[in-house]
Amino acid sequence: MRGQLGPEKRGQVNRVFQNDYFNTKNGCTMKNILTAVVLALSTHGASGQLLDVINEVFYTDDGTVPGYPAGFTTYRIYVRTVDALDQVTSVTGSAYCGFDLFLGSSLGGNNLWNHCDGGVAGSDLPNDACDLPSLVCFDTFLTIGYAPGSGLSGSTNWISIPGGPGSGCVGETSLSWNYEALGDLAWWVNPGDPGGLPQPPDNRVLIAQVTVPSGTLSYCLNVQIWDNGSSNLFYVHDISQIDFENCNFEDMVVLDGSSLGLCSENLPVPGGCTDLMACNYDPLAISDNGSCAYPGCTDGTSCNYDATAGCDDGTCMYPEIEGDLNCDGVVGLDDLLEFIENYGCSSDCGPSDINGDGVVGVADLILLMNGCC
Repeated sequence: MRGQLGPEKRGQVNRVFQNDYFNTKNGCTMKNILTAVVLALSTHGASGQLLDVINEVFYTDDGTVPGYPAGFTTYRIYVRTVDALDQVTSVTGSAYCGFDLFLGSSLGGNNLWNHCDGGVAGSDLPNDACDLPSLVCFDTFLTIGYAPGSGLSGSTNWISIPGGPGSGCVGETSLSWNYEALGDLAWWVNPGDPGGLPQPPDNRVLIAQVTVPSGTLSYCLNVQIWDNGSSNLFYVHDISQIDFENCNFEDMVVLDGSSLGLCSENLPVPGGCTDLMACNYDPLAISDNGSCAYPGCTDGTSCNYDATAGCDDGTCMYPEIEGDLNCDGVVGLDDLLEFIENYGCSSDCGPSDINGDGVVGVADLILLMNGCC
């Protein structure tokens, strides 16, 4: 790990490892590696700013991608910074120092979907994975900016103690358990790395892609921001739990990020029309909200006008004889009965408004009678 951080940071890492504050009780030699990672990235000053953490639906099961897990949704989580000079450098969690981390499904168990051609980090995925897209495009991964199609050259580092995140991928796809800092867990890039640079239009940096059962995305994160080589801010989701007495944060400024979206649980399930035959079918909808509208004739002057139609399907029929309201080729008793039923209508009157003035009245009756004689 020290080699990954670079020789200029080794002194800081070594100092942390030699600090007895990071020993666990009873003489155990386990150190807080996550704090070492954070300290190795730190410098003096404080000016970087976290705007918020947001999540968006990247894809949801709509039946168009063969092999995609039924009932799942792929979410992307972004850090947004105040300005383009801020850089996201790490997402970290440490059970030892009180800034825990969780990322996955609120259902618990094995509910993180992975594609075995992917990897733990977004930089492990092929750059063209989402061009088609292929199934590997929807793999669950950790990242600081790197993802298929990002066009960036580099990689996201990660470490987990004890054990690695998730489980071994078996076959083509596999389900694994949630990412959780049972000890330490972090993924990071060094300051100045292109992965941590905010992207337009809203200064966002992708920090994770997670494929879980729809509506169950859950996370509590801690984010480090490094501003133009002169600051080191660490936003935590619950500052009340930080062990400041026994954990040395050196030059890092620890800030309360509880109001900035660092935690999210049980997202609302997107509602909409889920019927493929409807005019307003919504491929992003997970639950049907009863709003489906279906094709039909939407021309009020036609014989088969359908006031409930959501879109015109080209089936409108028109009378060849004035007053033939049902388009049966003659003006007769059925037309008169339909006219009487609509007499007095002043809105959306259909073919009974023979003269097209917006109301069904005496003038229309005269035209109807002329048609029948």
